Amino acid sequence: MIRVELPVLVFIYLIVFLAAVFSLWIVYEWRNQQYPVRSSDAGLHTWDDRLSDYAPDKIAARAQRVRELLAKINAIQTANWPKGERIDWLLFRAQLEGFAFDDRVWHSTARDPHAGPLRPVP
Repeated sequence: MIRVELPVLVFIYLIVFLAAVFSLWIVYEWRNQQYPVRSSDAGLHTWDDRLSDYAPDKIAARAQRVRELLAKINAIQTANWPKGERIDWLLFRAQLEGFAFDDRVWHSTARDPHAGPLRPVP
């Protein structure tokens, strides 16, 4: 049996937790850059001089990124996380699933005249 002192376990948990938080921060930063008006509406005015790019290749790239992120988020084992962190993880996952649903089912960028020329809905 391997014995590990409590301070070592706390340190390991802290490192893993901080890595997960940093990963989530990177994803939020990406989302804010991709949807600058939404981030301005939320009070973050870093990208006030920009608009989202709704070119078909940019839409496809964002959809692919969301699929990749969802795969990574769904692979995270959260059973041993504290309740608050699991709730944060669920809320974050729900946001990504909303973007994925829009791309997979709703196709709002193909219907929205504000997003550029209308395209056939897949």
